[in-house]
Amino acid sequence: MPAELLTARPKRLRFLMLQTPGRVVQHARQLVLRRAATAAQIAEWIEALRLLPVPV
Repeated sequence: MPAELLTARPKRLRFLMLQTPGRVVQHARQLVLRRAATAAQIAEWIEALRLLPVPV
């Protein structure tokens, strides 16, 4: 995982996810958001979110 994600705040992680290009597609009466992120990027985001402390 990149060092920038290890020290990132939750706000930064949300920004990275929301700024990923995507397309809204309608198919079979459903709206689907297709993200242009690679599987590696998504795995990094999930790992970074998992490492965040859980508020008690």
